[in-house]
Amino acid sequence: MTTNDRSETFFEWHNRAPPSDVSEFEIKTTAKSSHGKLFISFISYTGIFELCDDLAQPIGIKKGTKPAILLGIWKYITAQKMRDPARPKIIVCNDIFKQIFQKDEMIFTEIIQGLNQLLSPIDMISFDFPIPTQPGSKSQCSYDITAELDPITREYAYANNNKISILNKKIEDIQLRIEKQNEKIDGLRRFTESPKEYITNWILDSSKDLHLIADDLFDVNDGFYAQKEIQESVYQLLQNYK
Repeated sequence: MTTNDRSETFFEWHNRAPPSDVSEFEIKTTAKSSHGKLFISFISYTGIFELCDDLAQPIGIKKGTKPAILLGIWKYITAQKMRDPARPKIIVCNDIFKQIFQKDEMIFTEIIQGLNQLLSPIDMISFDFPIPTQPGSKSQCSYDITAELDPITREYAYANNNKISILNKKIEDIQLRIEKQNEKIDGLRRFTESPKEYITNWILDSSKDLHLIADDLFDVNDGFYAQKEIQESVYQLLQNYK
């Protein structure tokens, strides 16, 4: 589409439906100009809006559809316990909401009605490019485009309680396994430094726990470790360190 306004020429192009990959495009015009400007709007931005920073930061949504933003606001209200128990429809504003909405109390319908004032369209990517003035000549340009991405790992506790509980349980299990491995490593280190002393102490401690013997019943001599039950105990001990 071409329109003329104030001696400027505009071309508007839309990708086909369903969209296809486009690696290059060519613009031909009779307009006499030494430069042009290209605006790019992504299909994924259709119906997407950017939320004002004052509200985007606390609810954790910088841009999204209106339903997604309203859901994020509702989750924030619930997590912050801003609903009046005696009046379920009333939202008691915290300091952030007071600053944004300029009210001490409100209902959710008022938030829905005033949402548009807090939204703005997603900015299109734009850059200038030169237009060759000589017939048949071409120009090549390259551009660095900075894209702002939301943090992937940023998740809010009030929106992922179940997931966080599962992850906490996994972390506890891993920590427990690490502690057990450290105990095994420490035990093997003491065993390699002094096998005789370590086995003697281990059998004494194990026997005490089972209330089978007392300290004065042990007479450790050269034949002590040759006993079948002692060898079996040592074998079981070493199996625990595998």
